[in-house]
Parts: sequence; structure tokens; C-alpha cells
Amino acid sequence: MSSLLEHHCKENEFEFNVRDKLNSILELVRRIDTPNAAEHQKTRAMIVNKSHSDHKRGPDRVAVITAEVELLSISDDQELRLQNKVQEEIIRSLAYPEMTFRYERIVEAYPTTFEWVFRDPTVDQLPWSSFSDWLEIGNGVYWINRKAGSGKSTLMKHIFDSRRARKELATWANTPETDDDKPLCFATFFF
Repeated sequence: MSSLLEHHCKENEFEFNVRDKLNSILELVRRIDTPNAAEHQKTRAMIVNKSHSDHKRGPDRVAVITAEVELLSISDDQELRLQNKVQEEIIRSLAYPEMTFRYERIVEAYPTTFEWVFRDPTVDQLPWSSFSDWLEIGNGVYWINRKAGSGKSTLMKHIFDSRRARKELATWANTPETDDDKPLCFATFFF
């Protein structure tokens, strides 16, 4: 296009202005094409790297590469929504009817029976580390052990169901505790 313009646009001012505008258009096209070329190189490199690093062969490998290429064209918000949906489906697939069976079989303790766990020990009791302090400012594992049948599972059920434990953990997380804002994740496994 440039050589064609040079050949035909030397004679008058009007043709010079046309040539100048066409050059501006050509520069704009080059600017648009540069990100496309970079994206093409990025996609090509990803495909090449994926095909070299994958030891699997066949249609599964092609599907994985195709999915990764398709992800390049979606926005960050769309990708986040897709990831959340996949995570929800994975969690839903792990559910089974008896998953709360052991928890439900643990006998409810009298409401004040295990409140001692939130208080500091008195002089006549065996010393223990403050559970409330651990909930609010601690780290690591708080180890509770006793012989079989001594009520460890009942204590754990009490702690898990306790509003006080959740409030103290909210302090630890430095987040406001509200009913609709759940900044903490509670996981249990009773066996």
C-alpha cells in the first residue's frame, strides 16, 4: 500500500492529505495487530508446552488443551465464576447420606457440662492451656486426649456447636461476626 501511495500521491496537496490519513490507518492496523500477534504467540507457546509436558496421549489431552485455550478468551470474572461452580460441583459430589451419621449419634451433653473448656483451670485442677486464648490468638493444634469413652467426642460436638467458640474464632480472624457474613470455614470429621 505504501509503494502504491508513493507512486500516485506526489502531485497535489489533496493527495498528500489522503496519503497521510491512509498512513495513520495503517499505523492503527499495526497497533491492533500487535496484541493479536502476542496473544497468538502466547497461545502457541502454551499448546507446545502442554503437549511436551503431557505424557498422556489421545482425545483427553486434546480436550485439556482445547479447554485451556478457550479459557484465554474469557474475562477474569467469568473464570472466577466458572472455578466456583466447579468447586461447588466437586463438593456436592463428595456428599453421601451417612456423612453426618457419627456426629448425630453423639449424645447431647447437658448445656453447662463442658463450659469448663472455655475457662482457665482452678488451683485444684490439673493445669491445661487456655482453650479460649488458643481460639482467639493461638496457632497450631490444640490437642485434647483422654482414654476411650471419656467424652472427647461429646466435648468436640459441644465446641463445634458453641456460639462462644465461633465468636472467639472470629476474634482470631479479626473479622466482624454476623449471621450473613461467614469469614471462617468450619470443617468437622467425627469418626
